[in-house]
Amino acid sequence: MARTFNYNILEIIKERWSARAIDQNPIPVDDIKAVMEAARYAPSCFNEQPWRYIVAYENDDLTLMRSFLNEKNMKWAGKAPVLMMVLSSNVFHRNQKANKWNQFDAGTSWGFMQLEAWKRGYVTHGMAGFNADRAREELNIQEDHDIICMVAMGRYGNLEELDPLFHPIERPNERNPLESMMLNVKSIRCITSKKCSLIKRLHLYVFELQSFIIHYSSFIRAELTARLIPSYPVHLHKLLF
Repeated sequence: MARTFNYNILEIIKERWSARAIDQNPIPVDDIKAVMEAARYAPSCFNEQPWRYIVAYENDDLTLMRSFLNEKNMKWAGKAPVLMMVLSSNVFHRNQKANKWNQFDAGTSWGFMQLEAWKRGYVTHGMAGFNADRAREELNIQEDHDIICMVAMGRYGNLEELDPLFHPIERPNERNPLESMMLNVKSIRCITSKKCSLIKRLHLYVFELQSFIIHYSSFIRAELTARLIPSYPVHLHKLLF
């Protein structure tokens, strides 16, 4: 299913998606730094700029970063010429108080980074599947920094070289309906109010169900494909899905 847009937004936002077929050839260090420059200029609470990026692009560093990936992510991200780990300081340096907004700010920085990478012809893909505890120990990351995710970056590669397990989901994902995320005050109150009509409640729950189906449909298709058709030609995935 193709992505649909209700409004005219930036083309780069329409085009960007998180691919897994990443080319293993190195990319210029200046391009990596330029992507980091975009991440650097994200807004943050009190201009705290809590984000930190551990960036690996040399062989020894990549070997260590790959060792943190889980088995499934290693199948595709292990080929990426750049691996990053996104950290965020969970205390304000200005007064040493807890910064409850640090990961929100780091996510904004990561979003800026993705768009700059796409503009320069690179794909980026965030990953939660890695051993954060071992990374904290081996990289000596202190407890005042949250370990959020890892990121693979590189040029888009050859689908034929991607593990067939990922072929059904190697495409832009759909998004939940706008109505499911843009909530008004009356809608929120309606969910818990006894005075709210049954029709209004059903209307809200339908959007929630629709969002759930869209979110998990890709994963369900991938699981069925892996179980029912463990190995099939790459060119068939477009016909099947």
